[in-house]
Amino acid sequence: MNSRIEWLLGLALAQLVLIGLVVFSGALTEDDNAGFSVLEENQIEALVVSDQDSAIRIERGDAQWSVEGYLGDADKISGVVEKVLALEAAWPVASSVSSAERFEVAENKYQRKLSFFDGEGETLESFYLGTSPSYQRVHARQMGSDDIYSVKLSNYEFGLKTDDWLDKSLTKITGNITEVHLIGSEGQSSVEKSLVERDDVWEIGGQLADQAAAKNYVARFSNLRVLGIADKTGKKISDVKVLADGEEVVYGLFAVFDNDGEVEDYILRSSAVEGSFRLAAYVAEQILLTDTDLLPSDSEEGSES
Repeated sequence: MNSRIEWLLGLALAQLVLIGLVVFSGALTEDDNAGFSVLEENQIEALVVSDQDSAIRIERGDAQWSVEGYLGDADKISGVVEKVLALEAAWPVASSVSSAERFEVAENKYQRKLSFFDGEGETLESFYLGTSPSYQRVHARQMGSDDIYSVKLSNYEFGLKTDDWLDKSLTKITGNITEVHLIGSEGQSSVEKSLVERDDVWEIGGQLADQAAAKNYVARFSNLRVLGIADKTGKKISDVKVLADGEEVVYGLFAVFDNDGEVEDYILRSSAVEGSFRLAAYVAEQILLTDTDLLPSDSEEGSES
């Protein structure tokens, strides 16, 4: 009899242990899927990225993100926000004040601080990013919490310059280009070269142009990308007027010279966009037609005749 009771008690105890394991396993699974952030993407109207010396503000506009008044790189900004909101934080790696300082996620010692704001300017959430425990991971701590997590982010993803978040294609032409006119440099106003499309045929200076070269040249304005914001003025070397879908855009090309008179930088301004922007030398030279005058070769002219 006693052995039967002992057997039943043992069975009941085993069942209790099994139930405990199932419950604990469920809790573990739930914790493993815990998110680091509780924000929803549609709540966020602004993001401020800062270190202890500088800060950059990124805002959601009516149509697209902006950074310090310039058009922002929507794909990059949206991608970073989505990545932050999808972060997982199952278990804290530490929870002490000394650990916060050691991992550089303390209020007075951090590598990055991210703050999210709503449309009223109220802070939705802020957290600190610090040292990296491994490749593409960083220590992170929510403001107001002692828990420190290792999350799948990198500090380099959160640049502190306007150029880091700028839409580098903000000066490109989006319409169908039908005319391009190069205007004389050094104060002259006469047209030096004109590329015009008539009945789907490109002409330069009233002559038949090399059609492939002309289309390639025009495409440079549709694919135009700048390097970043310019902090210099430079000397104007040319204006370029582009007609697309009946709307005219005027580009101003400027050169910054060194002490030896050599060009060290090119600057672009557009009548359609506020600001001055640094332009790669090879792009500036291609726009100025230094690589080709777009006229057909003698062999092509002979075959036409």
